[in-house]
Amino acid sequence: MYALCAVWALMGGAAARAEDPKLPLSHDEDAGRTIYIQPRLSPTEDSMHSHGATVGVQNKDGRGAYIGTDTSTERPKYSVGGESGGDLSFSAGVESDGKDNHGVKAGVKIRY
Repeated sequence: MYALCAVWALMGGAAARAEDPKLPLSHDEDAGRTIYIQPRLSPTEDSMHSHGATVGVQNKDGRGAYIGTDTSTERPKYSVGGESGGDLSFSAGVESDGKDNHGVKAGVKIRY
């Protein structure tokens, strides 16, 4: 019974953290680089609404950079960041609404 509850909780948590889709704008096969746009979407009963977007570059080895805007709050938030790529990848980013809300994020991704 506990295992079933744990699986159910994990499935619900994964659905809540789903990422918006990255739509490729351009792909250079020789360089292994894709330029994408990632709209910030919120579903309604019969449609989807966009509240800003992120534009980024993603390389085949995982390196990348992005810049974006989120207009879902009273003041728009702006963000910029990047990732180093490889088997041990470091990422960092900042976001701000230009007034009250400022944030810094950092992470490490280990691929195996």
